[in-house]
Amino acid sequence: MHVAIIAAPIPHVRHLWPASGAAAVAAGLLARPGLAGRLEVRLVTVSVATLFTDGLAAHLGGPPPDLLAFSCYAWSAPFFFDYIDALPAHGRPVVAVGGPATNRCEGAVLADHPNVDYVVSGAGEGPMATLVEAMMEARDPRRVAGVSNVWSRDDQGRCRSPAWAASARRPAGVSDGPDTADDYRAPMLSGLLEPRRFMTFTTLRGCAARCGYCNWWHSHVRAVPREAAVAELRWARDHPAVRGLFVTDYAVNALPGRVEEVVSIVEESGFAGELFLYLDHERLQQVDVEALRRVNVGRLGFGLQSLAADPSILQRRSPDLDVLKRAVDMASALRMPSVEIILGLPGDTLDTLGQLYALLNTIPVTVTAFHLWLLPGSALDHHRERLGLRVDRPFPVVLSTATINEQGLAAAARLFIDCVRRKDDWGDYRLPADLDGYPRPPWLRRREPATASPAVSAPRPAPAT
Repeated sequence: MHVAIIAAPIPHVRHLWPASGAAAVAAGLLARPGLAGRLEVRLVTVSVATLFTDGLAAHLGGPPPDLLAFSCYAWSAPFFFDYIDALPAHGRPVVAVGGPATNRCEGAVLADHPNVDYVVSGAGEGPMATLVEAMMEARDPRRVAGVSNVWSRDDQGRCRSPAWAASARRPAGVSDGPDTADDYRAPMLSGLLEPRRFMTFTTLRGCAARCGYCNWWHSHVRAVPREAAVAELRWARDHPAVRGLFVTDYAVNALPGRVEEVVSIVEESGFAGELFLYLDHERLQQVDVEALRRVNVGRLGFGLQSLAADPSILQRRSPDLDVLKRAVDMASALRMPSVEIILGLPGDTLDTLGQLYALLNTIPVTVTAFHLWLLPGSALDHHRERLGLRVDRPFPVVLSTATINEQGLAAAARLFIDCVRRKDDWGDYRLPADLDGYPRPPWLRRREPATASPAVSAPRPAPAT
């Protein structure tokens, strides 16, 4: 059986391995004893900008796959679903999807996309391997039922919800800490990954951040077995091409004791390259900073909600700039951190974004943009009508609402010129650089650069909903 797992790189960090989930699923398939010698797995990276112009065939090579599995993240899901919808109804391979962009909306995915046969919910390394085993024995590989955490179709093509693994619907961030992901296998040891300058690395599967705009916030967190994490880091240590690792844990310090655990794993492995990681600035403690001094921290990042937006659609609270300042002061002993913000949420105006800009100017940080997408089934999608959310593909950075329109976003993007950088993966989706016809408030005029700003990437004007 031939399986192709398709993933897309994050557009603004294309040098990174695209997503640890796709690699973990591929490694899980290769490690399943019942599939040994019966399976060929290809892990394929495609650019969403060229998916339709080049097609998958140019990337796949070898015989046509029996199963196409798409790793759906916010930056790739809309393009993947367009591609899946365009597949011929007859003669196509079996199609499975999974990843953060399809969680909590599995039924809607099956209802809206007839060519999707299976939706894998949660971490997919165990369920996908079980599904493939069952497909090999099934009379109709498109109608396998009863696999934990895998949504499927009945004989009439209707959605069929799965049985759930014991921990699949546990509350996020449980007090006794994360379970161990016993079905996790080290992707870097699978033979499918080529060494790159920067690679993704994880010690936690899932997320407990509970951001109100995300459809992943119910996820239960599972810890990668320590021996698997150490083995991956030793693999990276022994390849001179690998200069650093991007730690994809949702926030290394979000659970008690995790910073010390991650640092001790790095120390045990002997990996001396750079680590790029995100921290929860509200939970940062001096003991975490002291632990991180023992490793090579190359980049630190914090996330920040908008000052004016409705807290119920963010992390259910408003940001505290004093807490951020204290966290920046602590973290700067290691590395000057960056701060990611969201532009254009409901409640945002040019004035509130100007206030945020002025506040961030008092803190020695680099400001970047958090990439927020409005995906079917997501929490923001549920609030679309009530909040007047408008967005047009390819959902790169910002949202348009009743309180800040496209021209306002253009002015904000020009103000936050470090936030919204040109992203060639999005083609010609850019705001006009010449905004002289738009009346700017005084705070924007005072900070206007002497020379013209370069064009920046942002959505086209969105149609009214």
